[in-house]
Amino acid sequence: MLSDSGYASDDKLDFKSEDGSEDGTPVILKIEDEGAYGHLTKGLVVDAVTRGPVTEKTRLAALYGYDDIGIENSLVRSLANSASLSVPCQLETADGKHFPPSTEIAQQGYYMRITFSNLYLAPAVRLECRLIKPWRQHEPYLTLATDFHFNDYCAGEDNMISGYTHQNATINFHAGRATCSGFNLISRCESYLGEEEREVIEVMRSFIQPKERHELKLHLKGYSLTPRAEEHLNNIKARLPGGSGTLLPSIGQKEYAPFEGPGDLIKCNNGSMLRPAKLMSGEVPFPMVPLESGTTFGSVREAAVQLAYSATIADDEAREALRLWAAVPHDADLHVDSQFPVLAIYFRQFDRLGGRRSDSDLMFKLPRDLNCGFVTYDPASRQAPIKLEGFLLGTNPGITKSGGQTPGAVFRITSHTKEKLAQIYHCPSSRSFPTKCSPHYSSFTFGSQLEAVRMLQATRNKKWWPVLLNQKHDDLKIEDPTLGITSHQRERAEKWLRNWKPWNPEQLAIIDSITAVKGGLNLIMGPAATGKTLLQRGIAIYFYSLGYHVAALAPANDNANKLAKDLIDVKAELDWIDFDFLRLFPGSRDIPVDEMSAQQAGFRKEGHHRGDVLPFKEMLNKLEEDPDAKGAHRTYGVVESVIRHAEEKTLSLFKAFNEGDGEISAKVNTWDVLRELIAAWRANELDLDDSKQMDRFRLAYNGCKGQVIGLNRFMITTTGNVRSREMREHWFCKQEEYGVPRRGVIVLVDEAAKDLEVNVWSGIVCERWSEWVKGVFLFGDDKQLLPTNTSSRGRTQYNYYSDRLDIPLPNRLEMEGFPCHRLLEQRRMHEAISAFPNTIVYEGKLRDGPGMDVSLEAHMPGLREVLLDIVSSASIPAGGQSTPWLTDNDLRRHYIEVYGRKVEYEKSVAVLEHIDVFMVQIFPKLFKFFRASGRSMKEEVMIICAYNYARSEYDRRIKEFLRQRPECTINDIPRIMSIDSSQGDESFMVFLDASLQSGDRVGFMQSKNRFNVAITRAKGVMWMIGGGMRTRERVPPNLITQYKQELDAAGQTSHFEAGKRAYA
Repeated sequence: MLSDSGYASDDKLDFKSEDGSEDGTPVILKIEDEGAYGHLTKGLVVDAVTRGPVTEKTRLAALYGYDDIGIENSLVRSLANSASLSVPCQLETADGKHFPPSTEIAQQGYYMRITFSNLYLAPAVRLECRLIKPWRQHEPYLTLATDFHFNDYCAGEDNMISGYTHQNATINFHAGRATCSGFNLISRCESYLGEEEREVIEVMRSFIQPKERHELKLHLKGYSLTPRAEEHLNNIKARLPGGSGTLLPSIGQKEYAPFEGPGDLIKCNNGSMLRPAKLMSGEVPFPMVPLESGTTFGSVREAAVQLAYSATIADDEAREALRLWAAVPHDADLHVDSQFPVLAIYFRQFDRLGGRRSDSDLMFKLPRDLNCGFVTYDPASRQAPIKLEGFLLGTNPGITKSGGQTPGAVFRITSHTKEKLAQIYHCPSSRSFPTKCSPHYSSFTFGSQLEAVRMLQATRNKKWWPVLLNQKHDDLKIEDPTLGITSHQRERAEKWLRNWKPWNPEQLAIIDSITAVKGGLNLIMGPAATGKTLLQRGIAIYFYSLGYHVAALAPANDNANKLAKDLIDVKAELDWIDFDFLRLFPGSRDIPVDEMSAQQAGFRKEGHHRGDVLPFKEMLNKLEEDPDAKGAHRTYGVVESVIRHAEEKTLSLFKAFNEGDGEISAKVNTWDVLRELIAAWRANELDLDDSKQMDRFRLAYNGCKGQVIGLNRFMITTTGNVRSREMREHWFCKQEEYGVPRRGVIVLVDEAAKDLEVNVWSGIVCERWSEWVKGVFLFGDDKQLLPTNTSSRGRTQYNYYSDRLDIPLPNRLEMEGFPCHRLLEQRRMHEAISAFPNTIVYEGKLRDGPGMDVSLEAHMPGLREVLLDIVSSASIPAGGQSTPWLTDNDLRRHYIEVYGRKVEYEKSVAVLEHIDVFMVQIFPKLFKFFRASGRSMKEEVMIICAYNYARSEYDRRIKEFLRQRPECTINDIPRIMSIDSSQGDESFMVFLDASLQSGDRVGFMQSKNRFNVAITRAKGVMWMIGGGMRTRERVPPNLITQYKQELDAAGQTSHFEAGKRAYA
């Protein structure tokens, strides 16, 4: 269902709508080429829900996985992606020259190969030039690829192949400008290039020049092919022009023909994206197989298809999985005798998403903070059904059945208070009853993503196309965002920026570059604590002082909140400008569901009401909030600013109100109306059931909120919220609306390498300001966590372009040679802790800043003795009997070896022996030290868990410890975080529990990026808890095993046994 704004509204899923796949006529395909499309005609692509044939109502289909013996799988794979068959060849140019001149690889510094790419959708002949060193002939140091397209990929240019022939091992054709990859990396390889390499590079470069057509003659060296490979080549040859078989339907058509849209555009509207049946049954059938995603795009149309449909299928997977869970009634217990009413849900058997094979059911997990409606009844009174609403709790508050059965989910009821429920519900909590669940599904982010893709295709954003395609950076202009600013303004701002902090050389180089930005986009990458956030603040204030609007974005609220907090600290220093900022963030999301008051819980709703981040209920929630609540996002939040302006009477805005019955009031000051609301609330005289009065207050709030946002020039929000209705309708408005001049927009994105590419583009090409964007600055660390890809992988896959979700924009640009500034001086980790990630992950390029060699005793007196005491109590201490002589470095990096067994719970794991050792032999000593020293353990100690089960067990055990000591507070216990949530955070002491025992089976800890995040959070002490991490012989150690082996060799491992008596 679409709202008036064009975004999907956040309604409950309608399980009786046509979204279901249960009904429908199977799609009938009329395809002649069984070799290329047999997997479609033989029913090997199935509905993900019914596991039966795809119908016109199928929303999600399980792709063909090249796994049926009756299909020419090698052919299908080659037609879908870059052909696995790569044939050595020799290029003959129009003037008779041959490249390479000899067929012997050992005699030259490069060789040529021909293959074919994307033949199902955008068919092309790919010519590759692979440059090699004589002593490493099979490992090219640079590959230049040119794709000559059979179809016109760029309207208005004569680029398509003509006169294609393939006879006697020679391919001839004429073609215009080729699309390409690798050419931006040539400058990095200059020292390897000789005269013959430079000559062939110039020939390859000539193929990518506009408005030039070339005659190509490629002599295939087929003698090196096996009979099977030669048969494979002939199969492809038969389907190309002049071949003996059926011509591929994609040749002679618009590229990506299955994806309809006006002109060359891809249709990008929530609710109208093409479903599998439509894609499969067109004149050019979509192959329904996993497709590759690379670092470049051949055309804007290709980019739009990949970005839009990777997001669409990911959204469909989440939506359909939730729909199936809610399609059956589940058993529920209602508990009204606790702090707040909760509904415990015990899952009945329900269908899961799957594929063609019987063992393809996918794991299911409810979305975090799920808002859900329920229809149930009181079995004791058998009265009319009871309608409830609630939010999913992050952890089970201890509810179990008498037989020990734990619920699959526990919801806090927000629609009714305990007192109200007690009046209508009389059944004991031990009795279960069937309950219908109707989850709310938020489509706002998905709708924003589609809008971003739609805007990327618009000609008004043509300036960003060369960056998007990422093919030739030489085509990008060097842009000065400060053009038009007076020299006096620039000099004052630059003087402040250069003198604000003692910048290191890399930071100064970035400051030098902000007035000469290639393509309008600046990449700034660096590990944690290398000054990225500091630079972000400085650059943002620099442009703000020049009169620009600044949009400071981040993928997560934690990142945005940190920037807001840091700006508060800076604001007092900025007496030379009138500096202010706002944080666009729904404050209700910052309060955990189990900590909300009953009133706040009743106001909280899931999703974005009609595209708003801050609907009227956020105002009511703020009025109910504890006035002593702290946080930068509270002090400088939009709602908080609205209340502050109302109380200070600093603004006015006159509007007429609809009084109902067609009556329009005279214009009144909306701020006076809002003050009425605030006064009534505080006097406890607000009648929430008076719809006429509440509508009047709602209109006043929306008007005042819009004015506050319209007057703002520095907005901090997330990439997911930047396209909210508040931003699109009020921020960066024409000057006559709010009196704020429009000079241009500067977009800064923090942790851009952790965000989906389409989300990063969302804030750049928003229709309100896209033509006014003067500069974009992307900050992040491309060697830490990549974007979260929720699409199914492995044997069952639904997403055509799943790999696209793994490649963030900064990484994609940098891999093709886009200019990237790297920050190299880290100021977080002690030098003993930084050594390993520096050597293994950052190629030894980092250096430790001042103060990274301070002793433990100097930083935290007494801690060294506590750590030494813990290590000494081990069954096998590090250093044997000489533990008193362990150095600071031995204690800073340490491995707590504990033998145990992995336990699985709800598709997650934990090693409970790890937790036992920590809780019994480590935590009590640390607790005693921090209590005695008056330091906050919450601030100084962090536990990082790889798995949710382990995290919940640590949380349960520590809270149990806390309950036994009523004199203690939450400041006396450590923070417990997942690896993903810890990125961007830090602590003096970190414990990493990856729930691992064997070095051969490390799961997603195999990821270098994920492990790098985990071991770079600690400032002073980094301890890891795990098993022996033994590996089989001849198996190369993964990064986490390598880390353990290094600690073993340095004598920094202590063996503990679980089951010892608690420390007194």
